[in-house]
Amino acid sequence: MTTAGLVGRAIECRAVLHLLEKVRQERHSQVLVIRGEPGIGKTSLTQFACREATGMLILSVTGTPTETDLPFAGLHALLQPLLEFLPGMPEGQRAALEAALALAPGAPENRFATYAATFSLITTASARQPMLICVDDLHWLDVPTVEALSFTARRLQADPVGLIMAERSAARSSLDVRPFQVINLGGLIVGDAVRLLDEAGTPAIAPVVEQLARQTGGNPLALREVAAQLSAAQRSGTVPVPEPLPAGLAAEELFAERIRGLGDAARIGLLVAAAEPAAELRILLRAAAELGERDDLFDQAEKAGLIRVDGVRVQFRHPLIPSTVFALTTDAERRAAHRAVAGALDGPEDADRRAWHLAHAATGRDEQAAHALETAAANARRRGGYAAAAAALARAAALTEGAEPRAARLRGAAENARVAGQVEAAMQYLEVALDLATETRLRAELIHTLGRIHLFHGRVRQAVTMLAQGSELLDQHAQQAADAIEATSLLAESAFAALLAGRVVESLDMARRACDRVPEPGSSADLISQLILGTALFHLTPTSESRRVLVNAAAIAETNIATVDPEYAVFAALALLWTGQVERAEALLRHVEEYARRSVALGLLPCVLYGWSYVRARTGRFSVASAQAAEAVAIADETGEHLWRYFNGGCLAYIAAMRGREEECLAHLATVTETARRLEIEYPATIQDSLGLLALSLGRYQEAIDQLEPVNRAGLRETGQIMLGRPTAFDLVEAYLRAGRPLEPDLAEQVDTLSRQDEFPAVAALAMRCRGLDAAEDYDELFAAAYRMHDAAPNALARARTALCHGERLRRSGRRIEARRHLRAAFDAFTRMDAGVWISRAKQELRAAGERVVPAAEGLVAQLTPQELQIAMSVAGGLSNRETARKLFLSEKTVEFHLSRIYRKIGVRSRTELARQILTQ
Repeated sequence: MTTAGLVGRAIECRAVLHLLEKVRQERHSQVLVIRGEPGIGKTSLTQFACREATGMLILSVTGTPTETDLPFAGLHALLQPLLEFLPGMPEGQRAALEAALALAPGAPENRFATYAATFSLITTASARQPMLICVDDLHWLDVPTVEALSFTARRLQADPVGLIMAERSAARSSLDVRPFQVINLGGLIVGDAVRLLDEAGTPAIAPVVEQLARQTGGNPLALREVAAQLSAAQRSGTVPVPEPLPAGLAAEELFAERIRGLGDAARIGLLVAAAEPAAELRILLRAAAELGERDDLFDQAEKAGLIRVDGVRVQFRHPLIPSTVFALTTDAERRAAHRAVAGALDGPEDADRRAWHLAHAATGRDEQAAHALETAAANARRRGGYAAAAAALARAAALTEGAEPRAARLRGAAENARVAGQVEAAMQYLEVALDLATETRLRAELIHTLGRIHLFHGRVRQAVTMLAQGSELLDQHAQQAADAIEATSLLAESAFAALLAGRVVESLDMARRACDRVPEPGSSADLISQLILGTALFHLTPTSESRRVLVNAAAIAETNIATVDPEYAVFAALALLWTGQVERAEALLRHVEEYARRSVALGLLPCVLYGWSYVRARTGRFSVASAQAAEAVAIADETGEHLWRYFNGGCLAYIAAMRGREEECLAHLATVTETARRLEIEYPATIQDSLGLLALSLGRYQEAIDQLEPVNRAGLRETGQIMLGRPTAFDLVEAYLRAGRPLEPDLAEQVDTLSRQDEFPAVAALAMRCRGLDAAEDYDELFAAAYRMHDAAPNALARARTALCHGERLRRSGRRIEARRHLRAAFDAFTRMDAGVWISRAKQELRAAGERVVPAAEGLVAQLTPQELQIAMSVAGGLSNRETARKLFLSEKTVEFHLSRIYRKIGVRSRTELARQILTQ
C-alpha cells in the first residue's frame, strides 16, 4: 500500500481487503460504497481492489456523462463476460435482459424483470467463481443500470460476490446507500501529504505541505497538481507560496492552464472527445475533420498528461478534464462539436447517441432533433429504460413546435417517468402539459394520469378533485363508448380517493353515480364502483346491503380476473374477508401474487402482500402476516409505492396491537402517521383501529372505546350513530360490555339483527358472541350458535376469541370445570398463533378455573426471521429451492443458506417435516 494513489488510505484498504476475504473464504456477499469529491482517491481504491482480487472474476465499469441518458449502457458493458450464462436463465428473465441489452428483439414486461435477471445472472455466474464487481463514477451511469445494481446489492446474501461502487459525494444518484457500508473519503493529513508528494517526485517541507493541504482540503489530486506547478524554491520554503493560491493553482483550475496552452487542433480534438468520451477514435477523427482539423489532434494533449490514446479510444486521465474543456469553450463551439459528432455517428447502432447530440446542437425548436429523440425514447422504452425514455421525450417536447404536440410528448415523458419511479418529475411534466393542451381527450388523459399519481404517490385530496374533473370533462365531450368507460373509471377512482381522504358521504355519492352509469357490466370500472360503494356503505348504514354489494364486486373480479386491475382484485379479496369468505379471498390473492411474481411486477407486489397480510392477520396467522407485511414494506420503500407502504405499515401495527406489543405497535404507527401526513390521507381507521385493538388486548377498555368509537360512527363522524359495519365494530361492542357499559337500544338492536343473518355467518358469529357476553342468562345457547356460525365461516382467531369469552363467562358463573374446555381450546389456538397477550389472558383464566397450565413453548414460526419464514412457507408449500429463489427474488445459495438455519432452529431434518410444522402453525 505504498503507491501514490493509496497513501493515507490504510483503513480504507483494510476494509477492501476484508470485503475480498469474506467473499473468497466465507463465500458471503459484501457491498461497499465509496464516496468523495473528485480527485480524493475513489478510483485508486477501486483499482486497488481489482489488483488484490486474485482468483476472482472481475467485472468493472466506469460511468461517463454522455451515456447517462442511454438506457442500460453501463449494464451492457458490465455484463459482457457473463453472457455465456444467459441460456440457462428462466425464459422470462432471459428475454427481458436480452431486450434491455439490445441482444435480441422484444420488450421486457417491466424494468424489474430486467433487474431480477441481472441479479440471477450475477449470482449464477458467482457459483462457478467468486466475483468482484467494481463500479466507478456511479453518478454518471444511466439510471436503469444504477437501479439494477441497487436491486442486486440489496439481495446479495450468501453468494460469493463483492460489489464496490464509487460515486461523488455531492452527486445526485438514484442509489440509496442506507442499506450498505459506506466509506466517505476525506482529505489527507499532513504526514500522508508529505509522503504523497515525495512519491510523486515533488517533495516539499512539512510547513509548505501543511499550507497546501489546508488550501486544497488535503485532496490528493489537487496536492500533486499544485505541487508540480510550484518551483523547487517554493517547495523548499525559501520562496513563499502565495496564500490564497492563484486561480491557476486552485483545484477547479488544475487542468485549465494546460488546456489553454494547446494549439487549435489539439483543443478541437479535446472538445470532440469531451462531447463523446465513449466514442471510438475513428469517430472522433471524423468529427474533428467536420470542424476543419485533421492533424495533430491528440499528441499535444497526451504529452500534457490530459489524455491517454490506446489506438482505439481516447481516455481522459481524470473525470474533471472533460468538464474543464467544456468550461473553456463557448456555447456555439459546444453546439458545433455536438453537431459534428452527430454527423460522424452514422451507424444504425448509434441512432440514440446521434439523437442526443442533435438535441445538444439545437438552438431553438428543431423537429428533426425532436423526432430523433422520440425514436430514441421508443427504443429505450422497448428495452425497459423508462427513465431514459422520459428524459428523451421531455427534451423532445422542449424542441417541439406547437403546444398540442408538445403536451403529447410531455404526457409520454410523464408516463415513462411514473413507471421509472420518478414521481415528482412525472407530476411536473403533466402540470406543464395541462397548461399547453386544449384538446378534450388529451386533457382528460393528462388529468387521469396526474390524478392516479396523486392517488397512489402524492396528495389524496388533490386526486379527488382531479379525477372528478377528468370524469366531468369526458362526460361533457364524450364522442365514443371508450369515453364513457373512461369517465366512469375516473369517477370511481375519485370516489376511492375521497374515501382515503375521509370524505365518506362524498365517496358514497360518487360511487353510486358511477354504478348507475357503468356502460360495461363486469368491467374494471364496474368493479371499482361497487367496491367503493360497498366500502362506503358499511360506514353509513346498519344493514347488510354493503356486504351484498361487496360480494357482487368480488364476483366481478373472480369472473374477469385476467382483465381487471390487479390492485382492485386485491381489494375484492379484502371484501370477501369482510363478508367471511376467507377461502375465496385467498384464491383471488393467490392468482394475483402468481402473476406479480412471475412477471416481476414489484410495483404490484406490495399491494398483493398487503392483501395477504391483512387476511392472515385477521385469521390468526400473525407470524406469516408480519413476514409478508415486512417484505411488502421493504419492496415499497425500494419502488416508491408510498400508499402501499402506508397500508402495510398499518398491518404491522395491527399485528403488534393484537399481540399486545405496545412499543412495537406505536413505532409502526409513528411511521404510518408520517406517511399519511405526506399523502394527505385523512382516513383514520388504520391508526385508531390499531390503537383501539391494542388497548382491548391489554384490557384497557375505556381507552379502547375512546379510539374505536370515532371510526365506527356513521361517516367517521364523532357525532354520528354507531354502525356495526366496519371490521372493528364488534371489538367496540366488546369493549363496551367489558367496561360495564350497557349497549344503547339502537346498538343492541343492530347486534340482534346481525346475529340472525345466516347470509353472512362470519358477521353473525361476532354478533352472537357479543350477545353471549351481554346476556344475563342462557348465554350457553348464544355461544353454541356462535360456534355453529364459526363452523360455517372458519376463522381460527375469531373462534378462539369466542371460546375465551365463553370460558370467562362460565368461570365467573362458578362453572369452572365446564369453563376449562373452552379456555383450553382458546389457549391452544392462541399459542399456535403466537398471539402474545391473548395467550396470557387465556392462561390466567385457566389457572383461575383451577387447571395447572404448563408454560407454552415459543411457537416454531416465531423463532424465524421474516425472510426465513417466507422461505420456509415456500418450501413447505412444495416449491424447490430454485423455485423459491425465483419467487422471492433471492439466489439459490441464499435459499440453501437460510434453509439450513431454518432446519436447525425448528428441529427438522426434511422438507416433509418442515411442511408438517409450518403448515400447522
